Amino acid sequence: MTGALQSHNRMIIELLLNPKFEQNMLDGSTVLEIFESVKHAREVHENSSISGGDNDIDNDSPAIESPSRHEALQVTATIQRFIAEINSPFARKLENLLAMFGHKTQLEVTHLMKNTSITDFLLVRLNYM
Repeated sequence: MTGALQSHNRMIIELLLNPKFEQNMLDGSTVLEIFESVKHAREVHENSSISGGDNDIDNDSPAIESPSRHEALQVTATIQRFIAEINSPFARKLENLLAMFGHKTQLEVTHLMKNTSITDFLLVRLNYM
């Protein structure tokens, strides 16, 4: 008879659940020491996230200013001109993404605009005269 469940393939459940290589602690730590170490690491992590974290960012460095909408659109146009010469599926996908970015950016600008009428303009002009 062939197969995995043969009498010579039997295993001791204890060895399956607790393999010998896991039983030997390299530094001889006890379960209590491991528990305390994990608990301490958690506390340090929680305290660092509560206080803003320490992401190895130098707080003395100046804040990086976000580019303006106009600058972002200029970069987009530059990249579009560059990839226009590349003949690959990736370039076409990037072209589409950049076009969508441009459309969405312009759409945001139109949503920020306030509805006015010509009389609003004329009233302002009359007040300055």
